[in-house]
Amino acid sequence: MIHWPNGRKVVRSLCPDRLRDRQRSPGVIDIRRKDDLIPIREVPDHLPRHNGKKIHISAVYRWMQRGRNGVTLEYIQIGGRRYTTAEALQNFFEAASKQPQPRIESPRERTARAERAHREVERLLYPNGNSRRVG
Repeated sequence: MIHWPNGRKVVRSLCPDRLRDRQRSPGVIDIRRKDDLIPIREVPDHLPRHNGKKIHISAVYRWMQRGRNGVTLEYIQIGGRRYTTAEALQNFFEAASKQPQPRIESPRERTARAERAHREVERLLYPNGNSRRVG
């Protein structure tokens, strides 16, 4: 429970649905094989280029934190540095590729959905059709 200065109370889940449902790739990082560890900053150098450009480092951090298609990139933190392995990268891309791709809603579809929701709210608030809406 979070108490705001204005006295309102907000309940927050410690484990939001999007984090709870996230799949973790199996633990593949073994620190005993030090030569296999890849510093996170060097991961883009180990990946194929896209249109002649390296994958941006922010994408790698996003894969570690939020994941892709519900799967996160396995990493280990030693001291202040994070590392992964080629095997962890392989497992991440294989698992993320097996997950169904999320459908992206177009702006037109989003607007239509918002207008339908607005009409439904007005229908529930003003059952006689006497909307106070101006304009």
